[in-house]
Amino acid sequence: MLPVKNNHPDLYDDIQKLFQGVPDTLSENTTHPLLGDPIYTHETYEKSHGRVETRCIKASTSLNTYLDWPGIAQGIQYRYIHKKTNTAEEKTKVSYGITSLTPQEASAQRLLELRRGHWAIENNRIGCAILNSEKTHPLSDVGLFRRLWLHCEMQHYRYSASQGLRR
Repeated sequence: MLPVKNNHPDLYDDIQKLFQGVPDTLSENTTHPLLGDPIYTHETYEKSHGRVETRCIKASTSLNTYLDWPGIAQGIQYRYIHKKTNTAEEKTKVSYGITSLTPQEASAQRLLELRRGHWAIENNRIGCAILNSEKTHPLSDVGLFRRLWLHCEMQHYRYSASQGLRR
């Protein structure tokens, strides 16, 4: 699975447009309202630490022949909703990606599991890089660290000015 960002504007726009007309609430497997092709979906809900997290993945093979990307098997939309239970404040993030896994090789449920696993690995890798760089160049600027924290979404790391970066 590869995330698709604005540094590939054509690919990003194509995948975004594919899912534009698709409603957010779908049954597990449905068809695209305009194209008639299958849309594979899976959604999870998690309630903990004073918040409700909803994760939804939608995958489609509709762009496979159209996109000039070697090995593409599915285009993906990932939607994450974070709602605080005490304030009802809600944040939504939508991202896009591609995968070489066919629907037969990885269901929407499996793609969602892989997506979450990818970020766990990425966060650990970035966290280790920061930990290693801290040994030679301490992150004494709390503002800099906060920006890194928010950018990497490394909520399993804590920073203390006196102790530095800790798990």
